[in-house]
This record gives sequence, structure tokens and C-alpha cells, in this order.
Amino acid sequence: MRGWGARLIEILGTRAAGCMHRRWCTCPRRWRKQASPRQPSADGLVAAGGGAAIGLAKIIARERGLPILAVPTTYSGSEATAIWGMSEGERKFTGKDARVLPRTIVYDPDLTLGLPAAVSAASAMNAIAHCVEGSGCPTARRS
Repeated sequence: MRGWGARLIEILGTRAAGCMHRRWCTCPRRWRKQASPRQPSADGLVAAGGGAAIGLAKIIARERGLPILAVPTTYSGSEATAIWGMSEGERKFTGKDARVLPRTIVYDPDLTLGLPAAVSAASAMNAIAHCVEGSGCPTARRS
């Protein structure tokens, strides 16, 4: 996906404030500052990738009040909820905040066609779980 991120930066040109190329299961607290847009004038976030990429954008959106345009590459479901999550060591903090709900979602089926069948199936189950959680999650919780 690194090449795709570079292509996105090329398309956005001078409007791009930065790009984060990392893979993780949950958003580690220590990465949020690294991933924040380097330009204080940034007026939005483009989260392109799986649930972790969208999750990181949610943390930044929550802290900076920036809108998110999500381009999911898996069926995480995270792009359609106001639920955020962040990890620190063995602990995970989660909550629900309307500021982190992406304002725009761009679904491009071509981005998911290359997924192996097992990843696609697991990803789809995760999306269903996110949808169920999003419809019944309390306003905030810590676990």
C-alpha cells in the first residue's frame, strides 16, 4: 500500500500534510504525534487503508477537530462508526465521539479485490461486528 499512499500524496500535491506508513492492530498512543499533520493549517484527513489507518485518523480528528475522508481497503466497518480506540502497552482505551465519524466514505471495490479469501472473510466478519457495536455502544467506555 506504500505505493498507493505515495500516489495519493502525488494527487493531493501541496494540499498533502504528510503520510503515515505503518501497520498495527490498534493505534498505539506513541504514534499519534508522529502521525499528526505536520502543517498546522491542515483542514482535513484522508484515511486510506484498513481499520487501523482509519482508527489513527480518528485519534487525530478527535484531538485536532479535523474532518475525515475515509477510503477503506478492507471491510473493517470502522469507517462507518463514531467509535475510536487507542492502545498503550497492554491496555486499550475506547470511546464514542461524533467528531471521529468520517464525513465522507469512498468505497472502491478495486481496492479490495486483491485480498486473499481468508482475509476478505475475516475482514467482513469484523465489519459486521463493528456495525453491531456501533449501534449499541455506550457513549464512552474504557477497557
